[in-house]
Amino acid sequence: MQATGRVQAKVSKHRVKAGGSVSVSGVVSRKAYRATHFAAAPDRTVQVQFRRSGTTTYKTVATVRADAKGRFTKAVKVTASGRWRARIGATEATRAATSPSVLVTATGRVATKAKPTPKRYANCAALNRVYPHGVGRSGARDHTSGTPVTSFTRDSAAYRLNTGRDRDHDGIACERR
Repeated sequence: MQATGRVQAKVSKHRVKAGGSVSVSGVVSRKAYRATHFAAAPDRTVQVQFRRSGTTTYKTVATVRADAKGRFTKAVKVTASGRWRARIGATEATRAATSPSVLVTATGRVATKAKPTPKRYANCAALNRVYPHGVGRSGARDHTSGTPVTSFTRDSAAYRLNTGRDRDHDGIACERR
């Protein structure tokens, strides 16, 4: 029989400026079959997970290893409001466990990179230095028999200036994987 796993987690702040960080910490423990109390589960890998407000899926953003007493701490960057939790996977001896989630509210906005100023490029090599996967108009789709490029930058103004670089006329100039 597998032992019951338990993860308890907390965050250092419940309100933080977007782009700031919080510390997710806690304890991993397990209770053996027919045992009366939980004991530390040392050296377990703990996944720190985040679910953005308005979504339903948690994503693992960091992993950390618990110490000899089952304690863990991980600093994580907060870019949006959402719920944080900690999770341990199942092993042969212990079942998987997940902590209750904790809401962290991000205030303000995270600074983003400014879009490059649209301009005409001499060739695809020059365009790909600025737009690594190419540039396309809004709503464009790669026409290919293989796997289509979907990671191109959508910027209609930059595409209009470089339509001569769109060899297959699919709305994406200089596309590459």
